[in-house]
Amino acid sequence: MKYSYDNLEMTVTYRKDKEIEIRVANHNTFRVGNITVTTEYAGKKRTEFIGRIEAHETWKSGDRTENIPPFHAASFYEGKEQIIDPGLYDEKSGVYRGEPFHALVWRDEEKRKTWQRSHTWVSEDPAAEVTLSYFADGPRVAFTGNSFTGLWDSTYEYFRQMAEADGYHAQVAYSYWGGTGLAQYAGLIPESMERAEQCQKVLDANEEYDFCFFAGNSDEALSTHSGKPGAEDYSLRENMEKAVRILKKRAEEKHAKMVLWAPHAYQ
Repeated sequence: MKYSYDNLEMTVTYRKDKEIEIRVANHNTFRVGNITVTTEYAGKKRTEFIGRIEAHETWKSGDRTENIPPFHAASFYEGKEQIIDPGLYDEKSGVYRGEPFHALVWRDEEKRKTWQRSHTWVSEDPAAEVTLSYFADGPRVAFTGNSFTGLWDSTYEYFRQMAEADGYHAQVAYSYWGGTGLAQYAGLIPESMERAEQCQKVLDANEEYDFCFFAGNSDEALSTHSGKPGAEDYSLRENMEKAVRILKKRAEEKHAKMVLWAPHAYQ
């Protein structure tokens, strides 16, 4: 018998030894974890803990898994770490009296109960009950943005809304630096090393991510040696391609998929 919750598919199988086998398949594109499975059957109660299930993989009763490490919502704006002071938020007016770019880093601890899930499957004959309990912590995202990605808080909210549509809470670490492209974030431009270091700080904030987004800059795609309209002798293309290889390796080191966030000009 199969039951689905939040793209998690639970299969319940009765065995001849009067035990129940549970399988939980993760059909999400990101890893999930910290799931408690409680089974009551044949007068016995059993509790199992799932530390993690990788994307598109399946856990079954008896499997031992490693825990997903805690997530750190690191966030930087042009060289400065952004940490919000909740005391500066006026709940009556809804106005935050700190720096506007703090909008990115509202901490989510007070909202954590919102993402708590508990799903129970009940059978009358034979009498059995299985409960999945977990927090719907969604994809872990590292994002390096620039002015082409829009205000950093709006991009941050974009990921959260996308995940929420599937019932999950996106976990985002963010770097914003205006005018920065792939080559700068990859450390290929000597005069832009601060930007590369900021990108690396975001990556280093967590042991692993599901996705690493790197935003390009239109200059990398459009600048040509000749400067003539329609010319294709792109002056920055080689650096851009080197940067992609470097950033892809860094994403892989974090067990993540790399996604390039490209302005229209890249086409």
